[in-house]
Amino acid sequence: MPEMIVRVEAVNFSATIDDTNDLSTIRGGGLAALYVAEAVGKVLEAQGFENVQELFRGASQCAFRVTTATSEDAAAAHIEQTIRTALARADGRDAKPPYSAPPHAVMMHVVSVAPIDTSARTGENAEAEKKALTVAAARGHAQQYRRWTELPIVFDPAAEDADERDGIRPATATAWFPDDTVDDGEDDRDRGKRRPVSPAVKARREYGRRARQTFYGRELGKSLPPALAGDRPRLRFAQHFQGIVAAPPPEAGLSVRNKIAVVYADGNKFGALRANAGTKVFSDDLDVKRNELLKAITGWLVDGAESREWGDVFKVDSKAGRPPGLRFETLMWGGDEFAFVMPAWLATAFVAGFFRATAGWDIAIADGSRMPLTHAVGVAIGHVKVPIRQLRSIAKEAADAAKAAGLDTMSTATFEIFESLHPPDRDLGRWRKSVFGARADDDVVARHLALPGEGDRFANLMEQIGALRDGAVDQQGRRTKEPFPRSQIYGALRTLRKEGIGVGEARADRAVEEALDRYLAGAGADRGVSREDLDLDEIAGGSPRGLAMTLALLVTLWDYAAPFAPGFPQLASGRVS
Repeated sequence: MPEMIVRVEAVNFSATIDDTNDLSTIRGGGLAALYVAEAVGKVLEAQGFENVQELFRGASQCAFRVTTATSEDAAAAHIEQTIRTALARADGRDAKPPYSAPPHAVMMHVVSVAPIDTSARTGENAEAEKKALTVAAARGHAQQYRRWTELPIVFDPAAEDADERDGIRPATATAWFPDDTVDDGEDDRDRGKRRPVSPAVKARREYGRRARQTFYGRELGKSLPPALAGDRPRLRFAQHFQGIVAAPPPEAGLSVRNKIAVVYADGNKFGALRANAGTKVFSDDLDVKRNELLKAITGWLVDGAESREWGDVFKVDSKAGRPPGLRFETLMWGGDEFAFVMPAWLATAFVAGFFRATAGWDIAIADGSRMPLTHAVGVAIGHVKVPIRQLRSIAKEAADAAKAAGLDTMSTATFEIFESLHPPDRDLGRWRKSVFGARADDDVVARHLALPGEGDRFANLMEQIGALRDGAVDQQGRRTKEPFPRSQIYGALRTLRKEGIGVGEARADRAVEEALDRYLAGAGADRGVSREDLDLDEIAGGSPRGLAMTLALLVTLWDYAAPFAPGFPQLASGRVS
């Protein structure tokens, strides 16, 4: 009997996830994309196909292998139409309670089917499956380019205005918007008001509100920290981006406050490793590793929030006497990619912990050996009013640039930090040329900005920058180094502007070296700081980073590296250490 690959992917995120800056609406769209695999699996089982096998599921896509009793063409047409119809009917309104199920109907999907040629001439079954997966993916992409990104908006006389959140669709529905920083998913007349929105935004927002806590329980099951469990948990998650940065802790410097960080991580060469190891084997192994990572992250958040010393770093109190809100959000989960949002003051601690938690990840490949699983991490930090779509795009571009520069076999972290409300909306490479010089090579700049992520290398680098900023003491508490004035680093970099030299250009190092050496030999001689203390750990291979680029990295990370005293909770594999 014919065997088929069934592949479904949620697409066009600009119209279904990133079209508002409302956290609950973004979450609702993202989780609807994540859980499309469950809906597809139920449809296939209900149709009575034999041997329904899930091969993989990612943050927005899934693939199944099924056996059918009909011809390939007839089965393919039937499967595609049945899945499309089922997803179009799943708007969440009929769930109990309403909108407690993913609103697939307001998302956009491509459904593609490809036969698995298991005849003798094709060789191994695994190769035939791999080829069918490739064909199904290509068919899906072809469908995507032949369809509207967003269906044309039809005039509705019932709409008095445009949707308040996306500013485009007719507002023919209303949704609840609470006044407090923590939303427990319940409407309360004394704590907010209903606002006009479109049905598409309403469905995603209502589902996103209810899924704020349930996502973690759904993924972790019994491993969910007790503080996050139950109908009345001790801790909830902040319900909007402003809540994530509200009431900052005193340790957060003025330049760090009111800023959020989007941390994006993408697996290096996971596609090739998946093909080598086998789609299902790779997916199942990665699921286990992701579960351990999420367990570590939630444990770190809860332990930090419930500690007496660091509670205000991790949580924000509710004005209405409701449970405090954790300063954290998961934007993307599943597959090769992750994306998280947190206050800027937690960014470097989180990235250091992410690298510790994933340091031992590897996968068995076809020849029996094990290959390491590494990640390119991009971090975009900006004011809380910057659209989250923009920061997520920058974070992804930063990670992709490191990969494109040849750093796709090791874990790296690249930070892009913006003090203004207007970071680049597109083309990070062009913006970098305006900063580092028109003659600076894109790949060279990307390599020099990328920080090593293996083991504790990133954490040690952050501590080094913190010691430069705050000074250093020995084990007896005696000061061995005075704080290094950031003004001197800025002064050295200003010489480049005077001479019209970009930070990433060849002549930059000599120009800043002369200015810095004058200070170290003169007024800075008694601070106990040498030129070697300013050298930052860098990835081997390629040209050296150089002094000018190192100084640029120092001033960029100065306020964000190791901002808290020793003893700050560390995110580590499995549990908080």
